[in-house]
Amino acid sequence: MAARSFLELFDAEYAPKLGLRSETFRRAFELLEATGKTRYSIVETGCARAEGNWQGDGQSTLLFDRFVSCRGGSVRSVDIDAEACARLRTRVGPKVEVTCGDSVAYLRDLAREGSVDIDLLYLDSHDLDWSNPHPAALHHLHELCAVMPLLASGTLVMVDDTARSQARVAHRGAELIVHDFGVSGKGAYVAEYFARIGCAPAIEGYQYGWVIP
Repeated sequence: MAARSFLELFDAEYAPKLGLRSETFRRAFELLEATGKTRYSIVETGCARAEGNWQGDGQSTLLFDRFVSCRGGSVRSVDIDAEACARLRTRVGPKVEVTCGDSVAYLRDLAREGSVDIDLLYLDSHDLDWSNPHPAALHHLHELCAVMPLLASGTLVMVDDTARSQARVAHRGAELIVHDFGVSGKGAYVAEYFARIGCAPAIEGYQYGWVIP
């Protein structure tokens, strides 16, 4: 018997709460379900923190917990905040493993073990300052490098707090784009890497995602 779709539940219960992330999270779950698997492996850096803060941080761990409960699989989440990890463990089911630690070291250890197949890698572990996105963007590039040996063809890599930056001017009553600065935010350097290897984004919005070719 085929696993039931998660999208109906997502549309009814979660999409109205997610604000800017609604369409991009939905697209991610569409891409996962399109693979037709009966079990999914999700690895995320940075866990859901403040309870009920759907528009603020997306509550990704809770979404992933519900997804694997519906479709089958497991979730591994790592966060450096011990209190956040402790709170999260009371809010998710047995399919979610929450680890407190540095995300780059954690991903490096996963890659060394080599026993994890990743369907979705979700990067969201570093607080972002939009006026200085470099520290967060560099951290997420380090995460990608650390876990790269585990990323097979078809793996979806997704980064939160990422958007295209454009300069606009008003001209004759219309707003025109005069310069496209490219992708900014947490995923800026990850986006540059994928662009260099000719991999176009599969998800674009307030979150960006790429499917490993």
